[in-house]
Amino acid sequence: MKKIIAITSLVLAARLFPISTFAFADTETNQASSAITQAQDSNTVQAVILAVPTYEKNWPQQPEEYMKQVNEAAHVLGDAKNDPNAKKALLSLFDNMMQKRCPTNQEQAASWIDLKNKCVLYYFNFDEIQNDKSRLVKVAEFIGEIRSMMIPDFRKTAYLNPPYALDASPQQIQEAVDENKRNTAAIIFQNTLSGANSTLTFIFLHDTLRFLSSNPTNAGFIREIIASAHLTAKEQSQLQ
Repeated sequence: MKKIIAITSLVLAARLFPISTFAFADTETNQASSAITQAQDSNTVQAVILAVPTYEKNWPQQPEEYMKQVNEAAHVLGDAKNDPNAKKALLSLFDNMMQKRCPTNQEQAASWIDLKNKCVLYYFNFDEIQNDKSRLVKVAEFIGEIRSMMIPDFRKTAYLNPPYALDASPQQIQEAVDENKRNTAAIIFQNTLSGANSTLTFIFLHDTLRFLSSNPTNAGFIREIIASAHLTAKEQSQLQ
């Protein structure tokens, strides 16, 4: 007989195994974090502008922390609509962020994808992103990265109490616990990828309609985003 309590809810799975942040790797990273925190706390545009170069010191040791800081800074800089220096820093932040790739650790990766997706969506509020083909290609590459990690027909179940036989050995129990933990992380990651793909692709296609392939000057651009984002035939038809 097995004692099984199935929990397929992503929310409960997340409570069981929350995504954790990692300790800073060195003194330089600690200093970068301190400078950024002070900038965010002051909430002044100039302080954030000065802090932007230090963000890179948190990469790659602290990918989740890096994305949180980029997200917060983007909103501060984006609100300074009449400050050309803020706009310059905002775009520099975008260009640096889009060069970063998803961490390989699945728990880190779920948080990273969620935070980066939210930040990219925020950037669609700005003409400098909407009208810049090279930056839109970077967004397409991010969509392609998301899609390359999605598993078709993904099916896994997580449990509140991992199932095991009543006469199971300590090793068998531990194996069941470990497998359940892996399944939970996989569920969270795949759900995060699916949500990010849906929201970002919808906004991306809507904003690229202005570059219809019927205009010869857009043909190369359309081909590039189709390949980069791994667009389906149905999605490609929206750009015709």
